[in-house]
Amino acid sequence: LVLLLIPHQKIFSGEESEEVLKRKEERRREEEQQKADVEARKKRLKEIEEELQKQKEQERLRQQEEAKAREGKDQKYDHQRREILIKIREEEDRFYRILQELEIKWEDKYKDTLLTQGATSVVSSRRSSNG
Repeated sequence: LVLLLIPHQKIFSGEESEEVLKRKEERRREEEQQKADVEARKKRLKEIEEELQKQKEQERLRQQEEAKAREGKDQKYDHQRREILIKIREEEDRFYRILQELEIKWEDKYKDTLLTQGATSVVSSRRSSNG
């Protein structure tokens, strides 16, 4: 009865049939292929992680360089701003010195005019009282 159910298998004492050996070999190959696939996926995943890490590092360096460039521009801008403020203060000082000089000249001229007019008035009033 058993021989009728499995006609393609040969029954030997302790030996496996050719069909069983083929299936075992096929399973072994499939397992090896699956292991190789798993290893390949692990390797690819590791490569992707390394690439991502590399990209992160490059981005960090790029941002750092941009920050340094901005800092350099800011320092340049601050330096230019200070130079302009110094020039403005120098021009302002110059302006006030000139203004002060003009005020002194104007006051001197005004005093001279008052003295001249005062002397002329005194002479005029002496002439009219003498006459």
